[in-house]
Amino acid sequence: MQSVLDVGAGSGFFSLALTRECRDAVVTCVDPNYRDDELGEHDRALYVRVADPQTVSRADTMLFIDVLEHVDDDRSLLRSYVDLAAPGCVIVVSVPAFMSLWSPHDDFLEHRRRYRLTDIERVVRESGLEVVEARYLFGAILPAVWAVRRLRRGRAAASDMRPTLRPLNWFLATILSFEHRHLRNRLGGLSAFVVARKRGDDAD
Repeated sequence: MQSVLDVGAGSGFFSLALTRECRDAVVTCVDPNYRDDELGEHDRALYVRVADPQTVSRADTMLFIDVLEHVDDDRSLLRSYVDLAAPGCVIVVSVPAFMSLWSPHDDFLEHRRRYRLTDIERVVRESGLEVVEARYLFGAILPAVWAVRRLRRGRAAASDMRPTLRPLNWFLATILSFEHRHLRNRLGGLSAFVVARKRGDDAD
């Protein structure tokens, strides 16, 4: 049985996707912003505002999906979980890439920063982890997104999340799925993605 801890989980979208692939996964979603009626067990996951040390130490996998860019001290947040994690625990991190892509969408989401891949790799290593894999995601649409965001720079904070036409959505999903499955892109993308592991000999 796999124990998954989803930090800053919100709706738990990513961890619940894992439960569809791994039916015996036990998921705990952590987010200080949950309302009272959102707490407790729902849809095969436990929703809590704060994870107790025992829950953290039992986790086989921890997810930090679009979390670290929201806090002033990303290393301290990550390290607070790594210090409690068991040796061999896998930590998955994604963050928005490149300050040149900064836009009103980042202001709307209250981001503190965007990262180069080498930046987030350094944060991960300085938090006591060994990098297993690191790459950019969504590289195929980087030029188009960069151009659009340059045009929107200076506007008021606003979300970029909007429905797209079904044929366009299918096309984008197809090319991005191919990229994610077959390419190990370290050149550029919209997100920087790192898979890391806590070393068995990590004693500090």
